[in-house]
Amino acid sequence: MSENIHIRQAILLIKSACVEHMNVLRLKGEINQYDKYSDAIGVFDDWMQYIQNKEEEEAMTNGDWGDDIYDHSEERERDRLLGEQEELAGEEVDRRYE
Repeated sequence: MSENIHIRQAILLIKSACVEHMNVLRLKGEINQYDKYSDAIGVFDDWMQYIQNKEEEEAMTNGDWGDDIYDHSEERERDRLLGEQEELAGEEVDRRYE
């Protein structure tokens, strides 16, 4: 497996090639084949959206959002500060009930 390309980039390249092939099929008049690819891409897009939603949900529950190499440093800093604020707020609540 190549370490030079991220899986998301690979998926986008494959999808792009498929769309180009679909255009060739459409130009050739092979509408049935075109429709099959179109349906398959629709299912694929729905699946990818499902996976993305699950990954985001998992990241929020497991705290993995800081591990994404595509996450901007400003977002990481903001997330760190928000985490500190939540921790401080939790400590204040704890002190009130002691």
